[in-house]
Amino acid sequence: MKKLFEVFLFILILVGCTKEMPNTKVEEFFSKYQQLDEEVLKELEFSMELNPLNEQQKNLYRDLMRRQYKDLEYTIKKEVINQEDATVTVEIEVYDYSIAVKEADEFFQKNQNYFINEENKVDENKYIDYKLELMKDIKDRIKYTIDLKVKRSDKSWIVENLNQMDREKIHGLFTY
Repeated sequence: MKKLFEVFLFILILVGCTKEMPNTKVEEFFSKYQQLDEEVLKELEFSMELNPLNEQQKNLYRDLMRRQYKDLEYTIKKEVINQEDATVTVEIEVYDYSIAVKEADEFFQKNQNYFINEENKVDENKYIDYKLELMKDIKDRIKYTIDLKVKRSDKSWIVENLNQMDREKIHGLFTY
C-alpha cells in the first residue's frame, strides 16, 4: 500500500510540474533577458540598426542594455486566464535611463553651442555621445508594471510581442 501511495504521489508531482501555465512562459521570457539569450541580443542588434549610431556608440549602447537585462528584476503580480488568452501582470525594476535622456535633452536645449560642429550645424554624434555617457552613470532604478498578453497555441502558451511602451520600460527609457 505504501509503495502504491509513493507511485501515485510521484505521478501527481510529475503531472503537476509539467503543466504549462502563462506565468511560466512569462518567467521564461524575462529569464531570457537576464541570461542574455541569443534571441534577445539579436532583437537588440536589430533595434540598434534603426538608430543612427556609429560603432563606438553601438558598443556602449549594447553594454548599457546588457547591464540592464542582466540586472532586470521582476515579480509576477497577477495572472488572469480566459480560455485561450491570458494576461500576466508583472512588476519590473530596471535602471532608470530616462533620467539621463531628460537631462541630455535639457542640456541640449540650454547649451546648443556645445553640440555645434565646424559647419555650424548640430553634431548629432556629439549629442548621442553625451547622452550615452550620462546613461553610463545611472544607478537609480525604477519600477514599472507591465501587462503581458499570452495566447494559447495548440497546447502551449506563447507570450505576444511587446508594444513599444513596454519595450521602453524594459530598456529603462520610458519617459513618465
